[in-house]
Amino acid sequence: MRNSDEEWLTGFNMVIGMDEILGIEAQAIVKGMKLAWLKGYK
Repeated sequence: MRNSDEEWLTGFNMVIGMDEILGIEAQAIVKGMKLAWLKGYK
């Protein structure tokens, strides 16, 4: 994740199987949003 100045804040990884790319993208968005919320970025 990056802030509005494009500075690196944090990142994450996830294990994926043989899913459709749209499902994987959706999972990544949800995981990223949850991580941002937990870290206090709003």
